[in-house]
Amino acid sequence: AAKPCGCAAGAYGGGLAACGACAMGAARVAARGPIRAVKDLVIGMALSVLPAALTATSALSAWRRGATTLDGERTNAMSADAASADAISVVGLARAHFRFDLMGEHHAALPAEDEKYMYKAGAEATGTVCAVPVTYDGWTRANAVPLWYVCDNDWAGHRNCTQAYEGDYDARRGWYGLRPLRKCLRAPLDALDAGATELHFLHLDFQQSFERKHALSEGALMRASVQHQVSIDLSAPRVYWNPIQEPCCAALAKEDDALLAAVTVLSVLPLAYLVYRDILEAWKKMINVESTKRAFYTRAELLGASRLSGASRRAPHSSTRRRS
Repeated sequence: AAKPCGCAAGAYGGGLAACGACAMGAARVAARGPIRAVKDLVIGMALSVLPAALTATSALSAWRRGATTLDGERTNAMSADAASADAISVVGLARAHFRFDLMGEHHAALPAEDEKYMYKAGAEATGTVCAVPVTYDGWTRANAVPLWYVCDNDWAGHRNCTQAYEGDYDARRGWYGLRPLRKCLRAPLDALDAGATELHFLHLDFQQSFERKHALSEGALMRASVQHQVSIDLSAPRVYWNPIQEPCCAALAKEDDALLAAVTVLSVLPLAYLVYRDILEAWKKMINVESTKRAFYTRAELLGASRLSGASRRAPHSSTRRRS
């Protein structure tokens, strides 16, 4: 499955802008009376833009992407498409499969180096990336690591991964940059201790960002190879902890569906209001035409009506004279 890109953000942003434009147009029509050009424009835009926007946001939702499930005891026989999966669920893992003693550590810095321009523009920051080999029974350092569990401290300085994992720091004063690493590194172990039989992970670049976490993690893999003589395969999956521990990504997809349903209803309301207003105006005109007398007459019709009126007024006098 392809990894999510900025297209999803563009679809959501464009859809929101289209809905906002329709709502503003409907509000203008409601506030200033029936402005024919504005009304036609809003209705046409709603009929064309809104279905396209809703379709695009639904199709590009990041939570409707590929996932795979692995057997922790047979990760050495991982499928070839596992590295391209956006989500990986592993069953049968044990604490011993997470080799924290062979963990690689990379100290990253921003702006990142650029081969062409030497350095990219941006704010200066430093951070730490930790990569933990996830192995299987019978694995040796001569075998390539099949799966890497990666954590970072969100650019909170250069820290020691082993120190963070072991909790070897002052919890009151020396926790900065270490506490988030410890929480991330110990998350799988805490889940296994709680009785979990299936762990769920997401690809490092599953959610679009400008940090290039997948590329940054390569330094941690290299460090593990050099420091611990671990065989590495750069095409092996690199994952992080899924905060929603269930198969990807039913819960997140439901949240997206609820949001899209709400946007759909809110988007249709201005269109429904304008259509209702048009129908109501047409109905009123039809009733008025049927119930209102003619306002314009020809000269011949007016002369004929006046003769009839005069004849009717003279008729009673003539009958009275006859009686006398």
